[in-house]
Amino acid sequence: MNYPEHLIASLQLPDGTAVTIRPARPEDVDLIKNFFRQLSPQRKHALFMENFRELPQDMLTRLAAVDYNHDMVLLAMQLKNGKESLIALSRYVTTAFPDECEFSVVVSDEWQNSGIDSHIMNALINAAKQQKLKTMTGMFLASNIEIMRLVEHLGFAVKDSDDPTVKHATKSLS
Repeated sequence: MNYPEHLIASLQLPDGTAVTIRPARPEDVDLIKNFFRQLSPQRKHALFMENFRELPQDMLTRLAAVDYNHDMVLLAMQLKNGKESLIALSRYVTTAFPDECEFSVVVSDEWQNSGIDSHIMNALINAAKQQKLKTMTGMFLASNIEIMRLVEHLGFAVKDSDDPTVKHATKSLS
């Protein structure tokens, strides 16, 4: 699949900030690397459920060089001083189960509580629906109240997992 330009969307956050949500491109590798470098250790741990100082190169490559037939990475960009600034990232990867994908989302520390999390997740859900995926799932730390509120707001069913420190979220896309 070619670059999915139809997924590019402009929006305005409640505070008036103009944001563009767009699919990642291979040339975004440095932008993504710098975004993850600027995340707090707590935010990195909440996202990966482990501690990374630097994003591993193979993961960085997968985030920038997306196989749009199976996966999607969306970037929320703000134009700041004439330069694009990455403020949030959402991703789904298809799983071994037909018609299912697993999501992740991260918002920079500076943009917490801005509303961008709902926008970028809704864009990701719509992209998954366009690919005819039927179910979106995700796992997150039980202590991550922000993501729990977000997924519940977006209509995900949240359940305990075998590990009491981890929650599992599922949403039907049909």
